[in-house]
Amino acid sequence: MTEFRSGQNTDPVPPYSPPQASDLDPPSPAHRSKHVKYACICLHMSSFLYALLAVGFPALVMFGVANEKGASREDFVVVAFISIFMFVFSVGIIVIVELVAWALRRRKKWGWIGAIVLFGVYIPSLFLPLGAIGMWALLQEDVRREFKVS
Repeated sequence: MTEFRSGQNTDPVPPYSPPQASDLDPPSPAHRSKHVKYACICLHMSSFLYALLAVGFPALVMFGVANEKGASREDFVVVAFISIFMFVFSVGIIVIVELVAWALRRRKKWGWIGAIVLFGVYIPSLFLPLGAIGMWALLQEDVRREFKVS
């Protein structure tokens, strides 16, 4: 048994050492996986499609109601509310998708998880090609190693 002497460190734990820059910084561009870039491109493409939906859907619906004979003012108000809702909903989705893409580029683990969830939602929808390519890219061995997921 070790004797305790004042001023002597008896803990078996080594002293604290601050994290190194290599632990905090994302990998250098030479060591980054190209598959993450493919996933980010898929996320940006889906944002673009949602932007088209945000602008195109309200315009088409309003144009259709405005050209319909016998459309009442109430019909126009209902369509206006639906169009505003679709616009706000699409902009909200765009913000979420771009936030996940930002985190993925910064190699944040929560960005990888968020992208997996988004691509999982895209697969059974019209976004199937984007979801499949993005999921394939994120499940590659080098990407999983880079994000420290097994």
